[in-house]
Amino acid sequence: MIFETGSVVFDSPQLRSISRGTSKFGWSRTKLDLHGAIGQSYTAKLDGADAPMKGDPGVTSVSVKMMGKDTLEETDKRDGKVIAVFKMKLASDGKTAKASYDDKQSNRTTDFDVTKQ
Repeated sequence: MIFETGSVVFDSPQLRSISRGTSKFGWSRTKLDLHGAIGQSYTAKLDGADAPMKGDPGVTSVSVKMMGKDTLEETDKRDGKVIAVFKMKLASDGKTAKASYDDKQSNRTTDFDVTKQ
């Protein structure tokens, strides 16, 4: 499955990718890889364990976990302190998703829809 902001394109249930701007996310059943628009990157297991973030001065580590079979949660941290949480839940129709980005520093949550292209 390939997710892009505002669209969802189905590819393979074995390997999925998300694109936010020029950031690329790819995940398998056990890990998530990010290659970001400004050179940041990480590889994290989907078990909630911290993984180092490279190339992002504002985020030093992330943890990623699946919340059931249809929800992905990424927690961004700076020096061990949670600074943001990104969640995306795929709808039962498999064509849409609800996503949110909770910025803990500004106490602001942005909700958005992702739909099939």
